Amino acid sequence: MQENVMAKTFNEIKKYNPYHGKDGKFTGSGAASSVSPDRNYTMSEELPEIVKADFVNFEKKLSYADFMRWFAPMGIKKWQKQNRAHDAFDMFHVVTKFFREYKKQIKTQNFDMLKLFKWLSDGYIEIAHKRYKVDAPIIGEMAFLFPEMIIGSTERMLEQSGYDLDGYTFSDRRAYGIGVEESSEINADSEDIDASRTGMKYKIWHTCEDEKVREAHEQAAGQLRKLNEYFNVGGELLRYPCDPRASMKNKANCRCWVEYSK
Repeated sequence: MQENVMAKTFNEIKKYNPYHGKDGKFTGSGAASSVSPDRNYTMSEELPEIVKADFVNFEKKLSYADFMRWFAPMGIKKWQKQNRAHDAFDMFHVVTKFFREYKKQIKTQNFDMLKLFKWLSDGYIEIAHKRYKVDAPIIGEMAFLFPEMIIGSTERMLEQSGYDLDGYTFSDRRAYGIGVEESSEINADSEDIDASRTGMKYKIWHTCEDEKVREAHEQAAGQLRKLNEYFNVGGELLRYPCDPRASMKNKANCRCWVEYSK
């Protein structure tokens, strides 16, 4: 069984990213992380294992249009859908390059986790900076959490699969799911910041109103809140769909959206 190589280089990785405390635990500028305020973010967190995207042919090379189809049913403006699709497509390429490099390292037994971490972290920062009109602390936070999560879940999946390098772990289907997930989160957060910056006062939770909407989100549909208040979604308090605070049961594959108003 391949040993956990993440543990060997994590101290080096922490030196690369400034968002950590002296004890090695993640912090945001010396304060508790706004992403996970009640706990330290751990390697046990996973992205969803599969995206039910029946309209995508994963046997061919994926295009921007394949990602646009995911966001098409949302009731947001066309440019918002385009932003999400472009970011998901770009994130897909970041992740697939990480997959190729990690497979190469496993085959050669020449591991450089810092290289993998940097690729994921820098890729996230580049994509996120396209959407935020102001300096957003969450970019730095997620630039650490995103690589940790992807590397950790990949290691765990490899162990569970007996180190099957040609299975789901390194597949385009998984990379598609990660791309959609992270793009949704980045755009939802940046739009929430813009709503505050432009004087919006209220927000309403909406769903795509189809058979794929989960029960908790159907129940959240129509909730009206002040901008600084939280939606109650299946017992979780969320600022918006795909809130980084959300559990995977509420965030995975979510296509909900928020309407802001004055």
